[in-house]
Amino acid sequence: LQKVGAKKKTIHQYILENCDRLPSIRDVHNLLRTLKTKEFDNTTRVQRLKKCMTDFSEQPGNIARIFTEVINGKKLATCLTLQTERMRDTFSRFSEVLLIDATHGTNESKYKVFSFMAHDVFGKG
Repeated sequence: LQKVGAKKKTIHQYILENCDRLPSIRDVHNLLRTLKTKEFDNTTRVQRLKKCMTDFSEQPGNIARIFTEVINGKKLATCLTLQTERMRDTFSRFSEVLLIDATHGTNESKYKVFSFMAHDVFGKG
């Protein structure tokens, strides 16, 4: 249920209807936290990001890039780009139009929501 995005209350209700146990909502919360920890066991954020970007790129026509900079001696990812084949096709047909994808609630982590990145014909930003 967690993998398909069910909420804690829905999972709690399912357990109550299908099991002999009577867990509290807190028990469900602890269970989900344990499952999430096991899912990401022994992987760093960088490894998970790399896997996600690789999986996306393996789809025919998709392109994913990670742009990095060295800041204070540390290599940091400064921009991630994800482009589907359809996005690139639309842009090639209407290249004079600026496309901005903005989704509600994406700034919970206080990221810069609107960053513009332009590439020349040589692929340089």
